Amino acid sequence: MADQLVALAAAVQDIRLMRVCQLAATFVALYDHALTIDLEVELIWKKRWSLAKILFAVNRYLGSAVLILETARQFSL
Repeated sequence: MADQLVALAAAVQDIRLMRVCQLAATFVALYDHALTIDLEVELIWKKRWSLAKILFAVNRYLGSAVLILETARQFSL
């Protein structure tokens, strides 16, 4: 019984650490987006539409959306 409680406490600590790391990674990614938004507007959005522009937008914004939603899901459990 005591061994099971120790294992449960270790699992809870691991889950908390994982959540904190997920939150930190999300904020670092969003902070990077905030720092580079001026370059993005200048180099990407002022150009005509192309495959590269579409792939950039999908990678940048869909990836961010998934990251935010997954972080929100982690903290809602």
